[in-house]
Amino acid sequence: MSVPLPSGYTSSLLPAISIAVQLGVGAVPASNDFRPVLLGNKVSAGLTPVETVVEIYGPDDAATKFGARSELTHMARAWFKKAPRGRVWACAVSEGDTPVAATCTLLFATTAAAAGVVRVRINGVRLPEVAVATGDTAATIASAVNTMIAAYDEELPCTSGVSTATVTLTAANAGPRGNNLRVVVEIVPSGTSAVSTTVALNGGSGATKVDGYFGAGSATAGSVADSYANALAAIYADSFDFVVAACADDTNRGLVSTHVTNASAVNEGRRRAAFFGSIESTLSTAQGDATALNNPRTEIKHLKGAHNTTGEIAAANCAAHIYGDGALPGIAQYRAAKQNGLQLAPAIYAPEVSDYLTSTQKASLLASGVTPLAPSRSNPGYAEVVRPVTTRTAAVSGATSYAVIDPSKVRVADEVARRVEAFASVAYADKNLAPDPTDPDNTPSSPYVTWPAAIREDILAILRQMEDEGLLVNVNAHASDVAVSIDGTDNTVAVAVIPVAVIPHLHSFVAAVQQVA
Repeated sequence: MSVPLPSGYTSSLLPAISIAVQLGVGAVPASNDFRPVLLGNKVSAGLTPVETVVEIYGPDDAATKFGARSELTHMARAWFKKAPRGRVWACAVSEGDTPVAATCTLLFATTAAAAGVVRVRINGVRLPEVAVATGDTAATIASAVNTMIAAYDEELPCTSGVSTATVTLTAANAGPRGNNLRVVVEIVPSGTSAVSTTVALNGGSGATKVDGYFGAGSATAGSVADSYANALAAIYADSFDFVVAACADDTNRGLVSTHVTNASAVNEGRRRAAFFGSIESTLSTAQGDATALNNPRTEIKHLKGAHNTTGEIAAANCAAHIYGDGALPGIAQYRAAKQNGLQLAPAIYAPEVSDYLTSTQKASLLASGVTPLAPSRSNPGYAEVVRPVTTRTAAVSGATSYAVIDPSKVRVADEVARRVEAFASVAYADKNLAPDPTDPDNTPSSPYVTWPAAIREDILAILRQMEDEGLLVNVNAHASDVAVSIDGTDNTVAVAVIPVAVIPHLHSFVAAVQQVA
C-alpha cells in the first residue's frame, strides 16, 4: 500500500522526523514535562522587558519580573494556587498605543447614623473590614476605605485614590481588559440600627448600595487594545505545550488560534493548545467567540459574573488541567483524564447566586464549544469545571461535528505523535532505508538497515502499549490500516499513516429505579 505524504509537508534536504496530528479523522503515568507559557500585560515596575520569555518560580518572582499589580502577576498567582510546584513560563505583551486605564468609583454619601463596618471585595479578594463610627462623615468613611485598599495595592490589579467622599480605583494595566475590574461593597450595621450611609458604584446594577446589600460595580472607560502578535512571535520557536492568554477580543484570540495551529503543523512539530478565559454576561457572545475559533487546539473557559479576570481563569484552568486537583488526575498523570468537575479552588471564585447557570445554559454553552464553569459542589465559594471541551464543533463542511470536542482526543493524539517521534529519533538515528524484503525468510541482517514493514511493526508495538495503558482502543481492529511505505519521489523518506481511536470518556450514566412493591 502506498502512503501519501501528509498535507502541508514540505520536502527539503534537512534531515527530519515530521509527524502530522490529524484530528477528527474518524490510567497511565506520563512524563510531567508540559511547558505552559502565560501571555499578559506587565507594569513599568517589572524588570523583564516585553516580548521576552522567562521562567517564573512563584508569585513573588512574577511580581519582580512583571510588577506586583500586573495582569501577568495575577495570572501567575492563579497558576501557583493550583500548581504550587508546577513549572510555568511567561512573556509580557506590550500594551496598546496610548491606552486608557479603566476606573471604578465608590461614592459614599451621608453621615453614618449608627456604627457598623464596610466590607469590600476587589476581584474576589476580601479586604479587611473598615470600621464606621456613629457620626462619621462620608468623606471620613471614604478616606478610611481608601487607606485600607492602598495597604493591599500590591495584591490587587489596581491602585486607589480618594477625593472628598469618592474613592477611585484605577486598573494597573491600561486597556479594555481593565473594565473587568469587579468591586463588591457591603455595609453592615454593628447593632440593630442602620448605618444609613450609602455607596454608589459606577457600572453596577442599581447604582446605590444600602445596608446589608452586596452590590457589584465594574470599571469603565478602559480602551485601546493591545496586540499579541509580537509576543506570539517571541514564543513561536520554543517548545511550549500550552499558550495561556489573557486576551478576550476576537482579534487577539484569532492570532493565538492561528499560532497554535501553525506551531502544530507537520514541519514544525511543536504541538500546542491555547486556553482563554471568558466572563461575558451575555452567553451568546461567548458562544460566538467559540464558533469563530472552531479549533480543536483552543479552549474557552466561561464563568458568568466572575470575580476573577479572564487571564486568571485561563491560568488556573490550564494548571488544573495539567496537574489535576488532588482528587481528579491531571494529564501529567493520565493523558486521557476526563476532568468533569475539576476543582478550581482556591484560585477562582464562584459568582453571585444571580449569575448561576441553569442546566439548559450549560448544555447550550457546551454545544457551542464553550467550557462552562459553575459553583463548586465540594468547595463552597469557588468554581469548578462542568465539562471541558474544545471550540471545535463544526467540520470543514460546516456540519456540526463533536469528533474532537473532548480535549483528551487532542492530548492522546499528540501523545501518539510524541512517542513515535521519540522512538524514531533513537531507533532510526543510524538506519538506512531498504524496500520490504521479497522473501520474508531472507531479511537484511545488518543493524543499520530498516524497511517499511519493520517500521510498521514498531508503530504497532507503541500503539498496543498505549492501549494497555488505557489511552487507545481497538488497536488490532485498526491495525490493517496502519501502513508504511517509501515515498515515490524521494526514496530517503518513509511515510506512515497511523489511525488511532482514543478511548472515549464515560460522560453519562443512565438508569431507571423501578419501585415494584
